[in-house]
Amino acid sequence: MTSKFLICFPQGGINDMWSRIQQMISYCEKEERILVIDTTKNWFNDDWQDYFSISSPIVYKGVTPELITNLLKQDVFPSEFQGKTHEELNRVLWVTEGLMTMNGVCVSFPLNLSYKESVVVYAYCATFLDIMQIFPKIQFTEEILTEFRRRRSMLPEKYISVHIRNTDHKSNMDEFINNYRHILENAPLFLAGDDFNSIEMCKSEFNNVYTFSVIPDLGGANIHESEIAQKLRTTPEETRNWNINAIIDFLLLTQGQSIFCSCHNSGFSRSAMQLQYAYSNNKMQPFY
Repeated sequence: MTSKFLICFPQGGINDMWSRIQQMISYCEKEERILVIDTTKNWFNDDWQDYFSISSPIVYKGVTPELITNLLKQDVFPSEFQGKTHEELNRVLWVTEGLMTMNGVCVSFPLNLSYKESVVVYAYCATFLDIMQIFPKIQFTEEILTEFRRRRSMLPEKYISVHIRNTDHKSNMDEFINNYRHILENAPLFLAGDDFNSIEMCKSEFNNVYTFSVIPDLGGANIHESEIAQKLRTTPEETRNWNINAIIDFLLLTQGQSIFCSCHNSGFSRSAMQLQYAYSNNKMQPFY
């Protein structure tokens, strides 16, 4: 029997990418397809395999641009991609809710359907899906784990995690700080966030804040997808540092004694909270 494939370009932040991959593994299991993941056509702009691997027989190991070019020589849905090379594939664009395009072709379509073509090309952002199924299957590279351990060693043994989301999803920072001041002012805090001014506000309110990622002032623009943010990642080194910081900030959030988030509409926040609860209650094996 000839193998069938689904080429997925997961969109959104790191949590969205993981949760979309989780959904695509489930779809490919049902449809008996092999999942080929490419993260070079969004803000991540790099090969995910240089950061982590996924333990699943569904997920193709060793994805390359040449592999995708060869797959697109088969019968493809949407048909407009048949015969294209990986280099000819443009960055995925978010047109409107539920609609993403690549090279002007819709690549977000129903996953409750079967497709007869040998290769399916798909992209979307996994808004509000959790990552509890896929996270135990993720193995981070030694580079990621070494840097995680280095930063963890610079934090107190016990700390409280704080995540601020205040760009595309807005937070009432005055209300957040006032509601939790009695807790946050009495313990070491690891702070991760997406908004420069909100982070500086927390630093001015509390004298026990630890941060590692340098978040520039983007004027409230999305930290990953906005044009101003993309201009800060023009070299492979800048891109890699940005990606590593996003991953390790997330991992450090999960290791706090407790976690407080300014915006519960943030999937990044909610997944960090779920994992923090799992780790603190010994319901999940450590990733490091």
